[in-house]
Amino acid sequence: MLNLSFNKFSLAAIAVDGPHATAMTGGTRVSQFVALGLLVAGLAAFPAQADAEQVARPADTVTGRTMAERYCANIGDAAQDARFAWQAKTISDMEKELDKRIAAIEEKSAELKDWVEKREKFLDMANDGLVEIYTKMRADAAALQLAEMNEVTAAAIVMKLPPKIAGAVLSEMEAEKAARMTATIAGAGRAAKRNKGGES
Repeated sequence: MLNLSFNKFSLAAIAVDGPHATAMTGGTRVSQFVALGLLVAGLAAFPAQADAEQVARPADTVTGRTMAERYCANIGDAAQDARFAWQAKTISDMEKELDKRIAAIEEKSAELKDWVEKREKFLDMANDGLVEIYTKMRADAAALQLAEMNEVTAAAIVMKLPPKIAGAVLSEMEAEKAARMTATIAGAGRAAKRNKGGES
């Protein structure tokens, strides 16, 4: 900002005019003109300086807005990164928990499979033992025992008997029960053939 300060001689020279002007010397009049020129130059500089300040203010405003936008952008990026990190950790924890559950299920499945295999082997041994017992029994006694059993179980035993012994046992049963058992054995035979055909 231009500092417009004049000494007392310059101000006096500007103030003196009219009848007193004739008493001034030539040097004093020159000083008056110099002071007047400086005053005019200073007044002319005021609008330019004001314009410069007005032009500078929008720039400051723009700079401030830009800084605020950058700050908000930086904060937004940090928040987004934190959210992504939280989501990634959550997914990782869920995957670990899922792996644990899958491992537990696989372990239980293996135990169940082993138990089923043992049970089937035991049942096979029991069936073989029962078949051997009924093979050595008299036909009428075997028919009486089988008649008291579940028809499906009895049919499974008769089906494993030698054909001659099986025929003798069925002949000792009531006709209706023997017919149903024969139908069950025949159906099981057809199902076994279909299964073999499908496997081949």
